[in-house]
Amino acid sequence: MVRIVRNTTKVAVITAATVVVLLLGLQAESLVTTSGAIVTPILMTAAIVFMARTFRGDDEPVAPPRPWWRATAKPTSGFVVSALLISAVIRPFPSAWTGDGSTIWGLGGVLYFLTALWFFISAIRQSGSSSTPEDP
Repeated sequence: MVRIVRNTTKVAVITAATVVVLLLGLQAESLVTTSGAIVTPILMTAAIVFMARTFRGDDEPVAPPRPWWRATAKPTSGFVVSALLISAVIRPFPSAWTGDGSTIWGLGGVLYFLTALWFFISAIRQSGSSSTPEDP
């Protein structure tokens, strides 16, 4: 499996993934307006999970896979990503009750919330341990 260690490469991958996901989401939304809006959260969640499993920190071993629960190299990164994902859930909340796409917003919100929860739990587990655990 590919592992990305250099920060400049990580920034390039994040930027490229964001642009590609947004373009594909816009294309899907223009083709199928009702269900096309769910494409962006699904693709973005897949990209985030891929990057969490692929990116490695400076002090992390490159070859072995991370434990399933570990999303980032350091707890701070997990808290930041979790907060960003929660903001993606909360931001459209006031307009979600107008009836325009609230179901689609709800499905995307659930995906982002579950991904944020994974990052948050990972950060909590990492900050609670004095060493780098490798348990399953």
